[in-house]
Amino acid sequence: MQTHREEVITFHDQGNTTFDQAIPEFSDLDESYLSMTVAQDKRHDIVSFLERPVRVWSGNMNTTNTVGQVLWTASFPSVLIANTMYNQKLQGFTGLRADLEIKIQVNAQKFQQGRLHLQYIPYADYLNNKVKLINGSLAGRISSPGIDIDICGGSTPESRIAEAVFRVPYVSPHTYFNLINGDGKYGIFYLFVYSPLLTGDGGTDNCEITVWSRFIEPKVVFPTGATIGSAIPSKSAEVQIRGEAKQIAKEGVVSSTLGTVAEVLKVGKKLPVVGEYLAIPEWICDKGSAIAKLFGWSKPTLAMDVKLRTNNCMTNYNGKDSSHKMALSADNEIDSPPNIAGTRIDELAISSIVTIPTYWKTFSWSSNDQTQDQILWIDKVSAGRFSKIDSTTNGYATTPMGFLANIFAQWRGSINYTFKLVKTGFHSGRLRVFFVPQGVASTLMVGSAPTIEIEKNYQIVVDIAESDTFTFNVPFVATKPWLSTYGPSAFTGYIVVTVLNELRAPPVVSNKINVIVEVAGGSDFSFSMPCEPWALTGSPTQLPPSIKPAEVQIAGTNIDLNDDQKRSLVDPDSISVINPLANWSPESHCIGEKIMSIRQLIKRANWIGSATMLPASATDQQYAVLNPYANASNQQNKQVDYLSYFSNLFAFFRGGVRIKVNASILYANGNLGNSTPNGEWFTPSNGSPCLNIKMLNAITTDYIQVAANIKKLNNIVGKVGFANADVYNSSTLNAAMVNSSSTTVVNQGVEGMVEIEVPYYNSSHLTPSNVPNIGDPLIDIDSQATSEGTYPLPMLLIGTNPLPRQLRIASTAEHNAQVYKTEALTCNFYRAASDDYSYHYFIGVPTMIYRPSVASDYYKPQN
Repeated sequence: MQTHREEVITFHDQGNTTFDQAIPEFSDLDESYLSMTVAQDKRHDIVSFLERPVRVWSGNMNTTNTVGQVLWTASFPSVLIANTMYNQKLQGFTGLRADLEIKIQVNAQKFQQGRLHLQYIPYADYLNNKVKLINGSLAGRISSPGIDIDICGGSTPESRIAEAVFRVPYVSPHTYFNLINGDGKYGIFYLFVYSPLLTGDGGTDNCEITVWSRFIEPKVVFPTGATIGSAIPSKSAEVQIRGEAKQIAKEGVVSSTLGTVAEVLKVGKKLPVVGEYLAIPEWICDKGSAIAKLFGWSKPTLAMDVKLRTNNCMTNYNGKDSSHKMALSADNEIDSPPNIAGTRIDELAISSIVTIPTYWKTFSWSSNDQTQDQILWIDKVSAGRFSKIDSTTNGYATTPMGFLANIFAQWRGSINYTFKLVKTGFHSGRLRVFFVPQGVASTLMVGSAPTIEIEKNYQIVVDIAESDTFTFNVPFVATKPWLSTYGPSAFTGYIVVTVLNELRAPPVVSNKINVIVEVAGGSDFSFSMPCEPWALTGSPTQLPPSIKPAEVQIAGTNIDLNDDQKRSLVDPDSISVINPLANWSPESHCIGEKIMSIRQLIKRANWIGSATMLPASATDQQYAVLNPYANASNQQNKQVDYLSYFSNLFAFFRGGVRIKVNASILYANGNLGNSTPNGEWFTPSNGSPCLNIKMLNAITTDYIQVAANIKKLNNIVGKVGFANADVYNSSTLNAAMVNSSSTTVVNQGVEGMVEIEVPYYNSSHLTPSNVPNIGDPLIDIDSQATSEGTYPLPMLLIGTNPLPRQLRIASTAEHNAQVYKTEALTCNFYRAASDDYSYHYFIGVPTMIYRPSVASDYYKPQN
């Protein structure tokens, strides 16, 4: 038998193969002759076709369009694949992987002024609730990856911007976009008005916009006879450190990730805050692994450790953790390779987030503002930044810096301000901007001249004829190393913008310009003393239409930089002579610890809920159910754990989760006609139960039945009942507790509290990080379809051994009622991230609401 392959077909023949050709020797025409007819300028293949730009939208921006109004939106790559040229070339393949490029061209006149913004939310098709929270404010939209388009294009021909190009990588739980069923989409783009279109007398009231797109370096894989889109289901719905992190020597207080440190130092100053390592004091850098420790790889699970005390290092980001691993391997841990989400930058570093410039305010400057030194705008220089959202009763917009300040008590560091003037080349005038440390608001009234001596302050003068954008750094000026994040002492002073030379403009252009302000933390920015959040993420309550919203300034923009440049630690020139400088003395002298990464914070275990299992009869048993990966964020919560809080900033997560359980059994006796006594409840001497913990991690019959019958207590915790499961009078246990999936039995009387670690059992390397609706099921099997089967499967069942019971213990002829003895299991649950847990792909800051207040006497003792 002979076997040979020709491309995708393999031939098996019993006999020999004969071969012949029409003429003895083939010879083609010379290329010089062929080029006289059809010149071959390049080789045209599938890759070159997919890199050809195609027009995906054309439209107009009008003077009637308002700030935030979306002009165009599209989900990619669906828009491109629908193009006939692309579709024909992709037919016959299963998967596609490529970077994506969007090009925005604006056809505007030199007399027009305005700004557009292109926003990108990765994997937005699967993150509906999170997208709504981000897009609930202009600040949220601008904090997403994106780029500005100034339609006028600059004051001079040299600075004129003819087009804006934005490029995104392919980041998805899928290694390739599935051309057949549509799994693994890129995300959604939004083109919206950032500053309204203005024009002069008799000017054109619109400008034309064209959007182009193409793939960059496309890869198409595996041939198939299936048609593109033929299997789409119907739905109702810096340092990413390498695998060296698995070299942890689980001894001592910290992980000895020396291989990891080598990787950190290898990439050097490409990473956020790595340059600051040279300033680390000796008490921190006593060993090489301290670098990785400060970025959160610091709390390994010690499977063979002898436990000597309850919940070792429960509140710490470093140290040892004594959790029982629910995985098959006692060393279960996923790796943390670089580039897993399209970048080597450590997105969880505080500096990666706080340095993102984001929309803050907008003010106008008119030719009618002619008072000498008239104040146009002032701003408190502070970390905590919340601005009321119009038309809501409790909604607030914030910046990445403000989102972080929300969970810290103290801050220090410089702040970068960027001013964007939406103008034409025909506007002229000068602005003066100065910094007043410890200023008093009553001396700085907008619309009037300041009553202080301006020349005593550091200041800059800007000629708007030469500049459309200017930025500067405001140093940290205080008489103590740290300031509070909120309250009267939370700011260092005021930034003040005044008119130096009045605005001049010919009649052919508008007589006013809008100035957009954005803010970000400097490279030296730090927080200390983590605390509970002041505000929570959530959908604000809308004001009734009849109520006029409060007059609150809120507006802003993003800088014309790509996403990597946004997170750059290169500060602008200072408004003073003081430049940002890494200084660890405030931490070493005042705090005793340095917080550099979100990974440190999510290692602290926070309360996530409680459950009381009180059986209704002798054959009714109850178990607590946990969705260990669920997000607790919603508008009804009065608290939220760190794991949920920071999840709101990112598109994906991966890694294991640690659960802590504090359980106790309560007894009660009663004389009632029902099965629940109302007598005194008490904890007996043996009230520390032996807990059964069961992990279901495959969608089996038991998994489906449990998920369908959960009584949801919050987004993470619920409970489920099992009928006909009397462990005292029958040998029959409920099916879910006797199957062969992972089970751990922990004697709480010995260990004090129960600690378990849930593995990241998943079909993919990334999981979409969505926020559930309040009414969604605790375990939503249908969400496996909407997340394309990439949600971690493990759920936990937690109960006592034996189970709590209700038992009739007495009945007398003198009393119609019966005497009952009932046991109730009460559990409080806490959650923290495992050492391999990370978030990926920053997508923006959500809308915030203030936590519901408690009564004034809530904390007052009753006796």
